Amino acid sequence: MHKIKIVLNFSIFSILILYFTSCGNIYLDGDGFLRPNPNKRKTYTNSYGTLFPKEPDFSLKGKLKEHEGEFLIDTTAVYVINYGEVHAGPYHFDNSYSFLRFFDSGHVLSRAKDDQEFEDSDFSTFNRATVGYYTFDDGKILAEFFVPSGRYRFYVFEIIDSLTILEAKTKPRSRAASWENLKRKEHYFHKRNVDSLWGKPYW
Repeated sequence: MHKIKIVLNFSIFSILILYFTSCGNIYLDGDGFLRPNPNKRKTYTNSYGTLFPKEPDFSLKGKLKEHEGEFLIDTTAVYVINYGEVHAGPYHFDNSYSFLRFFDSGHVLSRAKDDQEFEDSDFSTFNRATVGYYTFDDGKILAEFFVPSGRYRFYVFEIIDSLTILEAKTKPRSRAASWENLKRKEHYFHKRNVDSLWGKPYW
């Protein structure tokens, strides 16, 4: 009887998953996680395996003035963070890494990796990356990314010194809440010199 209940519960769970995925409400990403599915009419998965808007509407595109802030960040290096131990649903990672790569054209790239440190080639690979634009605002870096939920999200990075960037605040672009009301995140990105960086932004 117990085995029948297990089989029945699993069958019901499988049917529900099939129903929701067929209706387009959720999808299974490349890492095996169930994710909310954004409007398929407005987004697509590009050749890099990245969810991207069909009609990009980055509000920070073209906002970076020539030579503005050129001494505040190093576009020939990357900025890496180790968030430490992370629990994501049934998954557990002892270390979760992420990096930021800024281009002098105003483009910015971010990528994550779990339980494996980045190799130099990772910094020039756009597969499954999160992409966007950045500019400078009152001595801080304001970045806008198109995130997997299918929305645009703002990040503010406060520059501590030439070697470290502090991730200060984040909010969805659609929300009107002021930055002062948002909780500060004490996350530090450390500059890492790389022998060579290549690849031109496609977005």
